[in-house]
Amino acid sequence: MLNLPDEVSALDLLGQDEHHSDAGGELRVLKETFDDDRSEIIFKNAGKCIESLEELLIETADGPPAKQMLNSVCWQAIRDLKSSLFLAATGHYRQATILDRGIVENAGSALYFAQRIEDEGEQVWEEVSAWFDGEKKHSPSFDEIQAALTDVAPFLGRDIHVGLKSDREYQNQHVHSPVGGNVEHTIFDEKKQLMHTWSTTYQFGELKPWYIGFMRNISYLLVVVTELIRDDPVSRDPVDFILGRYKQAMDDFTVTDTDSEATVDISPRSTD
Repeated sequence: MLNLPDEVSALDLLGQDEHHSDAGGELRVLKETFDDDRSEIIFKNAGKCIESLEELLIETADGPPAKQMLNSVCWQAIRDLKSSLFLAATGHYRQATILDRGIVENAGSALYFAQRIEDEGEQVWEEVSAWFDGEKKHSPSFDEIQAALTDVAPFLGRDIHVGLKSDREYQNQHVHSPVGGNVEHTIFDEKKQLMHTWSTTYQFGELKPWYIGFMRNISYLLVVVTELIRDDPVSRDPVDFILGRYKQAMDDFTVTDTDSEATVDISPRSTD
């Protein structure tokens, strides 16, 4: 049993909010999330996609320095994806969406530099080092990231341009305004009185758009990994699994259980 300091409300992960019947600490919300079969199916798919990316990266750990750099940044992106997953699973949907914003930018920037090193030579490493040090002037532009991704997967060209633009706008809304997280529900109780701000709640309606954005990030990261596996004989199974789940989420707005035929409707118009 966890020995949590329940006298500090912000650390009371098992606590129940006395002002709101379905609000409480993160571990309480985590249980509510996985008590819902629909959410369990969503997170099983999300976790399996992360595992599939990991399988591909493990097979591409060796290689020239540029590919090793790209591999390393992809591992960091996977850690960010997993952090986003845990935030969403504990009811922090807005924060999970904000974290998603940097995943494609970092992995796409690494891809951009890896391509330039291959084309222009070792002098590009100075810019890479400056980028690693956080010097913004050396960060690739959004258009350069798009171009790098499209160069690897030209068959996804328009989807990448349209998808990245819409995703960026959606994530920027969460960064620059309080949109997302259903402020009325999480800040005020049923009587419109302020409740504890440490509380969080499980909301399936908030989970659906998070998952769609998550799968877009998975697909963009797969494009980056495609550059790593370009010359290596790797298993197609992880690639096919990710592409299948991505197509299902984007085209049909559905998620299918990895162990059964149960299907969840994640359409924005579906009732929660």
